[in-house]
Amino acid sequence: MPDDLGRREFLTSGVATTPAFLGLDWGPLAENESPDTNDLEYDGDIPKFPDHITEVRDDITELENYQPRLEIATQQARDDMQGMFGWSADSSEHDVTAHYYWVRSYTQRSILSYAGFGNVGPERHYLDHEPIIVFENPDGTVAKTVQSGGHHLAFAIDGEWGNLIEDRVADRRTHVVLRQIRPWNHFVEAEATADGEWVQGFADFGSWLAEYESWYRNGRYDKSSDVAVMDPFAFYPPDGRSYWWREGTWDAWAAQAIYSRRLPTADSLRYED
Repeated sequence: MPDDLGRREFLTSGVATTPAFLGLDWGPLAENESPDTNDLEYDGDIPKFPDHITEVRDDITELENYQPRLEIATQQARDDMQGMFGWSADSSEHDVTAHYYWVRSYTQRSILSYAGFGNVGPERHYLDHEPIIVFENPDGTVAKTVQSGGHHLAFAIDGEWGNLIEDRVADRRTHVVLRQIRPWNHFVEAEATADGEWVQGFADFGSWLAEYESWYRNGRYDKSSDVAVMDPFAFYPPDGRSYWWREGTWDAWAAQAIYSRRLPTADSLRYED
């Protein structure tokens, strides 16, 4: 990395942040994902964590140490947010720890509105869930974050050059600052001058491990890939997963065939500018 290249210049070059989104190798027209094809075991209808995940925990202090800070535009957005729920995991296949958060809010629009079809399709989803994954290096720094950048497409922010701030971990920038885009509730990287805020002032912060089984039973993940939900490390490699949808669904097809082609950059996601 050239010494004279500043962090903000590096970001805008498109190398650190991945506004074109992570590789689209998971074809939306591939075979439908099912318990017979995704290599996961199940307890009834609830998927289990993959075998390579060696430890799963929900230590609140650890989750707070890597908690994302959110830039939230309005009081209505705060009122609509129910909370941020997280868990942490280690893997025998990767030398990073994953801190995996789901932000739960009301109001989200249909994918068709992204593609220029106005109000076609459902305008509200009950209790929208948007994911953020923070990958922690062995030295406590952040390797990168991966989050939903619109219609559950993944985009990455580099831990060294992205907009992360120091707060709860001394001498470490461990809190990515993300701007929530309303009314869809996905994220873009906040401006360099933005610090965001903790959700604890107006919403819950707690354990995803205490919630996910009921979320599954209530259909919150019906269209989501069980691998994407249960294995954050699927998003870690450069050629890893590129979206959270279950393969073979309309949403998976639309994410790649319509959404990513119509809105290929993070700037295109800034609806509130």
